[in-house]
Amino acid sequence: MFYTGYECPVCHNKFKESDDVVVCPICGTPHHRECYNSLGHCANEDKHADGFVWQAPELNNENKNERKAEVLICPRCGLPNPVGETNCARCKMPLVNQNVNPGSQQNNPYGGRYNQNDPRFNQNGYPPFGTGGQNTYSYNNPYADSAKALFGDAKVEDVPVSELGEYIQANSDKYIASFLEIQNGGKKHKWNWSSAVFSIYWLFYRKMVKIGCVATVLLIALQFIFSQGVDLAFQKFAPEQWQAYEQAADEFADIYTKIQQGDTDNISDADVRQKGLAVTASNVFIASVGSSILLYIAFGIVMGIKGNDFYKQKALRDIKNLRTVAVDDNTYHFVLRHNGGTSALNILFPFIIESFISVFLRF
Repeated sequence: MFYTGYECPVCHNKFKESDDVVVCPICGTPHHRECYNSLGHCANEDKHADGFVWQAPELNNENKNERKAEVLICPRCGLPNPVGETNCARCKMPLVNQNVNPGSQQNNPYGGRYNQNDPRFNQNGYPPFGTGGQNTYSYNNPYADSAKALFGDAKVEDVPVSELGEYIQANSDKYIASFLEIQNGGKKHKWNWSSAVFSIYWLFYRKMVKIGCVATVLLIALQFIFSQGVDLAFQKFAPEQWQAYEQAADEFADIYTKIQQGDTDNISDADVRQKGLAVTASNVFIASVGSSILLYIAFGIVMGIKGNDFYKQKALRDIKNLRTVAVDDNTYHFVLRHNGGTSALNILFPFIIESFISVFLRF
């Protein structure tokens, strides 16, 4: 078992070959199944938001001797499978013979878990990062293969396009082409329609959560400032229109309150339409909505110009960080796919942030 000799973060006992071990799908932390079930979640759950990835600690000689067997990690879904299996138990992906017999640990940052005599590995006894180049370990990743076929051995800074493709996943060829055009063509920016149209939602969809949160709060703050500016402008320069708008808004609010309370005896549909129209036809309302639309357009233009820059920096930073924390090449490619790609669920974040701010302002 891959985790033999390491310590369970819940009970702090060392894993044995016969132990039933489960791995957190978010950060890769191993637990005894019983410990995980009793806790109800990963022991490092509080670190997930910071992008924590479990890193195997250095083992002493006694613990290293306990690690007599390894696992075959599925190149598609990352599931550890027992040595000898030909297909992944979860996704049925054919398992590559990873030749995980113990080898020499000299010059091997992965603890010598690979056989130095295997021609697939370099002279130091471990496979290089990436999916391209001589002696490079093949993971049959379609995004990496596509990037390799289209762009060859090109690199964005010092990151091979194959690794970028594996990280970006959906529409990776388009993004890599933009990154290379900026790098090789001397362009400062490359327009991105997705980030322009969907702005903050695109940021969260592409897992740029931190900058997405900042952009969401900034947009809400600017919208509030613009709205207050419109109100103050009408109060100062067009007080009659402002008073008419306030009166219409109050009357519509009264009708809405009565409808909510079920008191509709003296309210007709014509009354509701008339009061609503009095609000929406007001110059104050039109100016407020117009300022919000202009703000969103301006924000979209900025995102269209800077979107690729934000994503490029995020991708390169993540890839370089993952290289330093991965305990072996299989783990690296697993966390590369996990940390990259897209998340439709993340699109809910702007709504959650806006709701939280609304509730906070009420108090």
